[in-house]
Amino acid sequence: MRNGGRPLLGRAWFRPFNIAIHVPSHELTVTPSETKELRGNGSGLGQYKGPPIHIELVPGAKARFFKCRPVPFALVDRVKDEIVRLDKRGSLKQVLWSDCASPIVTVMKKGGKVRICGDYSATVNLFTRKDVYPLPTVPEMLTVLTGGGWFSKLDLAEAYQQLTLDEESAEVLTITTPVGLRRMKRLPFGMDVAPGIFQRLMETLLQGIPGVKPYLDDILITGRSEKEHDWRLEQVLKILANNGLRLNKEKCSFGTEEMEFLGFRVTKEGIQPTEEKLRAIKDTPPPKDVKQLQAFLGLLNFYSVFLPRKATVLEPLHRLLYSTTRSSWHWDTKEHAAFEAAEGLLTAKVVLVHLDGTKPLLLACDASDYGLGAVLSQVESGQEKVVVYQMTDERHGGRPQPINARPALAHPNTLRHVRTCSDTIGHVQTRSDPCPQ
Repeated sequence: MRNGGRPLLGRAWFRPFNIAIHVPSHELTVTPSETKELRGNGSGLGQYKGPPIHIELVPGAKARFFKCRPVPFALVDRVKDEIVRLDKRGSLKQVLWSDCASPIVTVMKKGGKVRICGDYSATVNLFTRKDVYPLPTVPEMLTVLTGGGWFSKLDLAEAYQQLTLDEESAEVLTITTPVGLRRMKRLPFGMDVAPGIFQRLMETLLQGIPGVKPYLDDILITGRSEKEHDWRLEQVLKILANNGLRLNKEKCSFGTEEMEFLGFRVTKEGIQPTEEKLRAIKDTPPPKDVKQLQAFLGLLNFYSVFLPRKATVLEPLHRLLYSTTRSSWHWDTKEHAAFEAAEGLLTAKVVLVHLDGTKPLLLACDASDYGLGAVLSQVESGQEKVVVYQMTDERHGGRPQPINARPALAHPNTLRHVRTCSDTIGHVQTRSDPCPQ
């Protein structure tokens, strides 16, 4: 509805009732040449117009040369074809000799294609000056989208490969292949410093534009209104075009009212796990050993902010994990009930609202013998809407605390999370269950 209101029908009913959805067009002032170049319609690979990348090595670094590793027979032709393709587009250069060279590893891509990466773990990665530029965390990325009603997600085509290397670095990153030596002319996958280099560059290029955040080869853009979103999108497209960077049009989404990113579905109402991830969790069979249990708990931990009563529900599973050896695995009715309850909590389609630091916040805390829990809510129109669920396992490590002091321990954990998401936090009211004196 134009002015908001309670929905009467879900999207599944639109087709039976012949309800049509008309999406307004987006008119941007980006020139046709910029749009064509950005969306990858031209030939060749995008090339950053700034200075070439230099890989800094520590003093005394020694050249190391490794022979080519055998390539599985079924992949030989595909690997050779990929090398020819990279030669033609200028990513690789054939050389006859080199003092240093790294073997290759092949990574299978969708559609049966292969990606060729240098295995620099035993060569260059041992001698690089580490780029410690931090990658943004998932909460930081989602916070950028707070308050947005329109979203775009841009995907930079082949990311690192749009950055050229200087001659010295290109020689150091030479690889050995089934068809001879190849010198890297673009920043390759497999370098331990590549993520930090690329993230720093993208944040430098896009700094100063509100509602925009790069995450390696993805760029998230949001706006409270369609007009605000379009203006921000236009600025990003112009910056990319001016710097010679191109997009992968098949992986981009422009001007949508919802967006999926890193396993989350984001709308103006809030965030929730994607249907694909929920389905994967729901279809997960009960674990049969410690390794499978660890994998299941790890998946739940990624979505822990959506799990109310996580400490209580998962306690039988954590107890089994911490007390089990390889020969003493014991899965019983209590563990199975906890497993099903955990699946039910996450598949309940809880929506967490975006944190708005200008609205009153309510922090409700509780504690038990094995964990600290907190629920952070913000008050909107007299209603409490959940921002995040927090749980801390206190059984392993730390000094035992009296029961009446435990709820207070949950306050700093949750407030630290809030501080990472907003710098305009107002009044926070706390609430705890009565404790025995």
